[in-house]
Amino acid sequence: MRKMKDYASFLKALLETITEKTHFESEPNFTDILSVNPRLVVAINHSTALSWVPAICFLTQKTVEHGGGERIPRGIVDRFFYKVPGLRLVGEFVTQSDRPLSFDQLVQSFEAGESSDLVVFPEGSYSLTGDLESIHEFRSPRFVEFAIRTGSPILLAVHRGSESWALHQELPSPLRSLMMLIPSSFIQKIAMLGTVNTPWPGRKISDFRMHCELWTEHLQFRKLPYDAEAMKEKVAEEAERIRVRMSEIFEKL
Repeated sequence: MRKMKDYASFLKALLETITEKTHFESEPNFTDILSVNPRLVVAINHSTALSWVPAICFLTQKTVEHGGGERIPRGIVDRFFYKVPGLRLVGEFVTQSDRPLSFDQLVQSFEAGESSDLVVFPEGSYSLTGDLESIHEFRSPRFVEFAIRTGSPILLAVHRGSESWALHQELPSPLRSLMMLIPSSFIQKIAMLGTVNTPWPGRKISDFRMHCELWTEHLQFRKLPYDAEAMKEKVAEEAERIRVRMSEIFEKL
């Protein structure tokens, strides 16, 4: 599998073409985070549907600069990526897999040492609607369960600057009514909110900023409850606390 250093040159060049200025900060020191934690679950905010591009480019560059070039990342993308020929290559590049893996398969891969970092974007497709200047509701909190099961700290990587890479548009009422008839909870969610964030990388990002910090509170209940519903409730509560903290960081950037 590819290591961080194998992505570095290409992603650095890409970052330079899409950003004018960048700023990075970490608490504690990023070199210390990487050296002390051989495995991490990396949670990155989404902002817009395309914001993962500068975020991945920048975080990869900083990881290599701070001694993490040998780390092996594995990302998670929506299964939709594997269904579209052009996007399939992107999905395989990010996930290092030619097929979508189940939750248990990811756990097994992580515990077998096939990768050192799992990279997730908890907001997922929810970034396609709602306020661009906020951390959206998490589409899935299961990254917290993953971190608990593998005993991995969560690295919060919060960025700001790419919000201009989307056009925030109001949906006309007739279209919203039609969307409510589509048997998809996500489509109906967009219809109810009444807005859509259309991906639009129209210009360079003038100032891309990122703040990283460790989150370890989830390790306090490393043994998950046996009851499935109780487990889901605990994981969801912890994920919401993480979302609140990411929102606080976002506001200060």
